[in-house]
Amino acid sequence: MKAKKPMSPWTMPLVSAAILLLTGAVLVALWLWVSKQSWTDPEKRTAAQLDVVKVASGIALGGGGLFTLYLATRRQRTQEEAQADTNADNGARRITELYSKAVQQLGDAKAPVRLGGLYALERLGQQEEETRRTIIKVLCAYLRMPYTPPSDRTIKTGGVRRPLLRNSRIRTSIQAPRGPGASAALVEARLELDVRLTAQRILADRLGPGEDCWGVHHIDLSGAVLVDFDVNGFRFASARFDQATFLGNARLSAEYAGLASFNRTSFTGSVSFAEAAFEHDAHFAGAAFGGRTWFADASFAGSAVFAGVSFLEVDFSRASFSGTTSFAAATFDGESFADRAGFEDAQVLVNPGTMNSEWPEGWEISFLGEDHAVRSGEWTHLTQDL
Repeated sequence: MKAKKPMSPWTMPLVSAAILLLTGAVLVALWLWVSKQSWTDPEKRTAAQLDVVKVASGIALGGGGLFTLYLATRRQRTQEEAQADTNADNGARRITELYSKAVQQLGDAKAPVRLGGLYALERLGQQEEETRRTIIKVLCAYLRMPYTPPSDRTIKTGGVRRPLLRNSRIRTSIQAPRGPGASAALVEARLELDVRLTAQRILADRLGPGEDCWGVHHIDLSGAVLVDFDVNGFRFASARFDQATFLGNARLSAEYAGLASFNRTSFTGSVSFAEAAFEHDAHFAGAAFGGRTWFADASFAGSAVFAGVSFLEVDFSRASFSGTTSFAAATFDGESFADRAGFEDAQVLVNPGTMNSEWPEGWEISFLGEDHAVRSGEWTHLTQDL
């Protein structure tokens, strides 16, 4: 709160002098007026002069009273503002203490204590709007911390564990705990999974559509291990999932107002970007999709980078591309695209960016019009080169 400007030491002497001058002026003016009157009775003249003195005295007393009232009002307002400042400071101190305690709980060795810290942060964000952005950053930071899921969350193929990240440039394997403390480690991993699912749930509840939504925010989950992650229908200011690992199925059909970055991200199950709106650039360079993937009806308003992506099976039907697009070196588990990618009715906005794009193997921009001319600013389709 803005501090009130202190009263000048000259204020009271100046106001007192002003009241005295006004009283004197009134007294002199009325006294002269009474003196100029023709009085036949001396007693009436004397009474009139007394009335003049009474009027002047009333002016002096009234002016002094008004100034005293002003001082009292100012003093009362100052006290109220000081109390308000004190209350605000106490409130800010309480928020800081609650926040600090909740964050400390997140670092506790016991899972129930960490859960309590998450719920405390959520409750604080519900009560104090100005803390929400920070709380979202804390939740994302917690999910970015290194984590090895319990072994039943790993992927097995023919009895052999394979890396979660199918990109050969990154090798991250999840192994079951071994040794004397294996059982305890497995229990702790499962308890930590509950904590992380709670953090994901809080993000979903507070960033998703609904009355309790905390608004549109930037999220950074780079390198996070996310389980059955679902943000369908959300809207993000921007989203970073670089080198993240999505265990289970993922639903990411959201609106991305800013950059959506999934570079070298690993998806172990099916993933849906169906009807997703990428209003800025979308980067998926080096991402590995280990299950069926949907980009059907998705819109890419900026550049779309799928260079070096490894797909299992993907559907881009009815997707729209408005900027530079790259599918350079995109593969299916080491094989070329061939017929494993669906681009039926996919639309392309003709412009210098899309004309210089690298489309999937076997697909190209169709020509427009009877003269086979491609006109800038018009929409065309991707056609399969048979």
